[in-house]
Amino acid sequence: MVDHNCCTLAGIPGPLDSENTINLYSAIMRADVILRRARRHAGLTQRALSVATEIAQPTIARIERGQESPRADTLARLLSATGWRVVAVPPGGEGIDRSVIAQLIDLTPAERARRAVREAKVLDTIPAGVLARR
Repeated sequence: MVDHNCCTLAGIPGPLDSENTINLYSAIMRADVILRRARRHAGLTQRALSVATEIAQPTIARIERGQESPRADTLARLLSATGWRVVAVPPGGEGIDRSVIAQLIDLTPAERARRAVREAKVLDTIPAGVLARR
């Protein structure tokens, strides 16, 4: 199940998993948008969120207007009260072995073509159902 009332890594509206998880990077980058969406999605007023979190309503208003950047723990507290949560996720591309990419770049176009033909032959040996998209 996907909830479309959320933000993606870049802070642009997009899908969020059913557990109302927000990436910490986008939360910091766009805390105003994310907090407002989470609060509205939960059907809470700023005052109700203030009572639930013991964070002053004017502070919540400043965060939602983008006039104040909350600390990570403050944002986590606010979002938790709306049923959402903050999760730290490493940025895309971390953990990728770039040495293979560098090796491919060092090949000549002819060497790349020969390699592609060899790898295509290997793929032909794999049963069709195994490569089907899920």
